Amino acid sequence: MYLIANVGGTGTGKSTLIKTLLKQGRRIFIFDVQNEYTKIPFFDPKNLKNQMRYYGDFSTYLDICELLPKGFFCVIEEATGVFDSKIGLRFTNMILSKRHTGKTWVVNFHLMQYIPPKLVGFIDVLVLRKTGDIEKNIKSKFPQYLEEWKKILKDKDRYVKKVYFCSNLTMNLTN
Repeated sequence: MYLIANVGGTGTGKSTLIKTLLKQGRRIFIFDVQNEYTKIPFFDPKNLKNQMRYYGDFSTYLDICELLPKGFFCVIEEATGVFDSKIGLRFTNMILSKRHTGKTWVVNFHLMQYIPPKLVGFIDVLVLRKTGDIEKNIKSKFPQYLEEWKKILKDKDRYVKKVYFCSNLTMNLTN
């Protein structure tokens, strides 16, 4: 029922979050652009599993997501490569109806500046990690996160993160 934006550079823990959800036994359907989740079964319409992955056309991935029952995490592992500056009307509608469909969306981005402007307003949870963003881009697009982003960059822990709860849906959640 949430949109989680998981943002960080290579090796900062984005995929680790997904692997943690998998270990917890969560129902997950991953758009596996890099083909990195080889231990998870590939989507098979005749044999639906609680944990599946898909590699192929993004539109087909969305088709499948629409058919999944409530409770699934729909993960776009490399959202940086999927979205340019637009997210499209179809994905917008899917995000708007997340509460009604009972699906949680996780979108992984390498840089804050790659998050499409339209998507920003729909984010329920932002997981901010070290990124290679340029300060002026953070300052202009995400001024509310600028100071914390600077602290994260200075931290010696490569996996340091800050979690922000950005919507009314997440007011009662905790880190």
